[in-house]
Amino acid sequence: MAKQTYTGSGDTFESAFEAAADAAFKARTKPANPDEMFLVKVESMSAIYGGFVGYTGQRQVEVSLDAQSDHVHPLNATGAAPGTAKLVLKLDVLPDHVTVDLMPPVRRPQPHQIGMVLTVHNVGDAAFVGQSMDSSLARFAVAQRGVPIWNWPEIVNQVVTPVRIEPGQSLTFMARWEMPDAVDLVGADLMAVGRFMPSLQAAMHAIVIDAVH
Repeated sequence: MAKQTYTGSGDTFESAFEAAADAAFKARTKPANPDEMFLVKVESMSAIYGGFVGYTGQRQVEVSLDAQSDHVHPLNATGAAPGTAKLVLKLDVLPDHVTVDLMPPVRRPQPHQIGMVLTVHNVGDAAFVGQSMDSSLARFAVAQRGVPIWNWPEIVNQVVTPVRIEPGQSLTFMARWEMPDAVDLVGADLMAVGRFMPSLQAAMHAIVIDAVH
């Protein structure tokens, strides 16, 4: 039987472990007795570097929680169903194809609004329990040849934000890019990115901008 795991992120492995352990304790049910103890086991450790969405050098630790009393099963202690969580991300961009009128005299500017919807779906058979290190559970960006030209949100609150996604449940996050002038981006190699910060997973979608023929 697979064990329930919890993920935490932080600037150091120590802070990531503390975040994961805190998420595990908050997810468990009330102890059967005041002396009941739990053992937090580290399942994996990783670090993310580079990219234009998220934290450069952010650490991530995955832990599991085992009950140490004889009469409490680990999965019962956490209140979780047997199995594991599995997140699938999808990024929709509307419109993802923009046409620009370059017939002289060229009208300037030609602004456009690009909507983005990031869907995070738990296709596993256990709840996903995690947290973002700030108020933003999802971050969005648009990059031109790998260089970011837009990021959202611009401002976040420095408060840890927990999240729980039950099996079969989906969460959606939305953003809107106010493109100031599409004329400058005709033929550009543009990629929209949406990242779910508690798991650091990302989904991408190309944006095409060309001239009216």
